[in-house]
Amino acid sequence: MNNKIKSRARKNRFLTHRDLVILNLLRELGIRHGELLGITTDAFERKAQGFVTVKIRDNPDPSTDTRSNLATVKTGNRELKISDQTWTLVERYIKTRANNLKVNKHNFLIIGQSGKPLSNDAVNNLFNSLSKCLEKKITPHSFRHSWACNFILEEYEKASKATGPRKERIISAALSTLRAHMGWSLKSKMPEYYGNYAFQKLGNDRLIYEDEWLTQYILEGEPDETK
Repeated sequence: MNNKIKSRARKNRFLTHRDLVILNLLRELGIRHGELLGITTDAFERKAQGFVTVKIRDNPDPSTDTRSNLATVKTGNRELKISDQTWTLVERYIKTRANNLKVNKHNFLIIGQSGKPLSNDAVNNLFNSLSKCLEKKITPHSFRHSWACNFILEEYEKASKATGPRKERIISAALSTLRAHMGWSLKSKMPEYYGNYAFQKLGNDRLIYEDEWLTQYILEGEPDETK
């Protein structure tokens, strides 16, 4: 998808760079696009362990946000780890962004060509354009949903190989981590929703494999158990 953005061959390299930052942060963090638009340039921090984090938080000074729909954190503030590759992309973007003389009144990371904070509508327009290029409907929420699905499937796969209390601990920890990362409230049922999805998905995949294994055994007499 990064290549799709680059292939649109915009004359303005800054906007192409910005769109890549939008895409990679949404895909890697699974955050809401309203939360993305609220990220500020000072929200990034390199920890003593060597990795970089980004703070997803409410704006302490709403007067700096000139948009009709203010960027807000829907539930809880949190701090998320980003990869070195994404940080390199973001760091270069921040340096280029600093050359825009119109951004001195705010420090929102994602800006438009005018230097003003980017709007929700502009992000939606970007994804509408990408959807046409890919001939497949994608939205900012698509990345959030994919992140949650991939995470919970990996954790439930680990749990499926464990037994007893250890299995329960893996599942409980996975649901707690998912809730914290996605910014869901303690009352939200979303972690359980994704947990049920993973349980059914792994069960269905196992049934499909067993059906293929049995069919191969009947037809060939020697199934491939390493598949």
